[in-house]
Amino acid sequence: MEFGGLMLNVAGAGVGLLGAGVTVKIHGTKALSQADEHRRIVDVAIAPLDVQDELHRGVKEWARDQDGVLSHLVSQATKAIDVLESESFDSTRKLHGKRLLVAFTLVTAVGQIISVPAVGEDDSLDGTTEQLTFRSPDTTTEATDD
Repeated sequence: MEFGGLMLNVAGAGVGLLGAGVTVKIHGTKALSQADEHRRIVDVAIAPLDVQDELHRGVKEWARDQDGVLSHLVSQATKAIDVLESESFDSTRKLHGKRLLVAFTLVTAVGQIISVPAVGEDDSLDGTTEQLTFRSPDTTTEATDD
């Protein structure tokens, strides 16, 4: 009888544990579903941030490229102006005019490069920046008297 009573208690405890286990599983499944829903909401909220991140990377890369181009152009324009200023003006020689044209072209190119916007008003890459290409005159050789 004592053993039977013990078995009844164990069986009752087993049923109680089974009920507790089922309850925990139901709550766990519900919590997992809620977590999945929150993850989906967060993923949706992160998507525009990823787009902005890519945009910022693109602008940063574009700006780095522009900085290199602009630095080179400013250096070449400065050299051209220095050469132009180092000699006295002689209207009978065409050399001064050629050097003036080179300096003017380089200074104009610098102005055009710095006036190109990286992004439009809506924070998107400006379509004109993708098409921006230019050729600068080779100023490593000076204009000659030819």
